Amino acid sequence: MIFLSDGHDIISYGARYKNIKEHELILKFNNLIEDYFKISGVPYIRVNADYRCVDESFKISSKVLSLKYKVNYINQLVKYFKNPLAIETHFNYYDGKDNNKGCGYEVLYYSHSEISKKLALLLLKNVRDFDIMTHLIDRGVKAREDLYFLKGTKCPALIIEPFFLDDDIEFALNDSMFEMLAVAWAHSIEKLYKGGVLK
Repeated sequence: MIFLSDGHDIISYGARYKNIKEHELILKFNNLIEDYFKISGVPYIRVNADYRCVDESFKISSKVLSLKYKVNYINQLVKYFKNPLAIETHFNYYDGKDNNKGCGYEVLYYSHSEISKKLALLLLKNVRDFDIMTHLIDRGVKAREDLYFLKGTKCPALIIEPFFLDDDIEFALNDSMFEMLAVAWAHSIEKLYKGGVLK
């Protein structure tokens, strides 16, 4: 079972570049992945913490609450499925000290999980086979120990970053490229899941 998680939510929408909100882009991307899974017969559950709220105090904590909700939801379900894998999508805006623009694609995994590291490497290997990826910089896989989605799940978990909002914005604005990129990731996830690594 693939748990396909939407990063952020409509209140705490993540990064923003001009008029584009990260969460809205994630929904569009994961909708395309979901369409692919339906056609290909990949077993999945969509994990989304969208809600609407007018209480300002609740909005402040919405990022933490939505993340814990999604992780707890996954953890309640993993015991009912063979070979579960959790994947969350993000599109960040990078503003670092040495480089004021983020670009390219990467896969994040929990630093204390060898199976997650193996899965991250295989997923990146799969996605590199697609011509569409030549338009982007390969940032590789990255170990993280501070991200709750990665360390809090009771099954292997990955975070995919198909591109950055600031330097790769043409993918967000070009529907054809955006769709091809989503299909590349969807097919790569399918290949990873059906490859027997999780058994």
